[in-house]
Amino acid sequence: MRRKEKEIRDPVEILAVLEAAQWLHLGMSDGDAPYVVAVNFGLRDGRIYIHSSRKGRKIETLRRNPRVCVAAEVDVALAPPADPDKACAFGMRFRSVVGFGQAEILEEPAAVRDGLSVLMAHFSDREFTFPEEIVAKTAIIRIRLDELTGKRDLGPEGA
Repeated sequence: MRRKEKEIRDPVEILAVLEAAQWLHLGMSDGDAPYVVAVNFGLRDGRIYIHSSRKGRKIETLRRNPRVCVAAEVDVALAPPADPDKACAFGMRFRSVVGFGQAEILEEPAAVRDGLSVLMAHFSDREFTFPEEIVAKTAIIRIRLDELTGKRDLGPEGA
């Protein structure tokens, strides 16, 4: 990381960014072209869970190449400069993570229900049941992260 003073080194803080994030950007390699989609997700035991249809570009891309990159950000806000007429003086406040890992596609009904439970727990403290017709057409993408880094710029008031 070029700006070492912005690096988040504490693994607990890095995971806290993921836990607070509402969206995750999932980067894949589709042949010779990058492919990125924004997805909602869940997190358990350091693994990311994403739901997907069993058909479509995302799942077919992952079947061909399970290596992924993920990114998420929270606390995002424009930081205006003291002199708004000064070009390139604006900044951004944020906390973000970038990770690299391996995706695994789960389609067994019990694994799908478990993955959906992880995902729902990210957004609610309720427990849910999932209709069989939904489970039958849903896949869970479980990502094992091999590397996860964090970065922050909270400005003078957040430092």
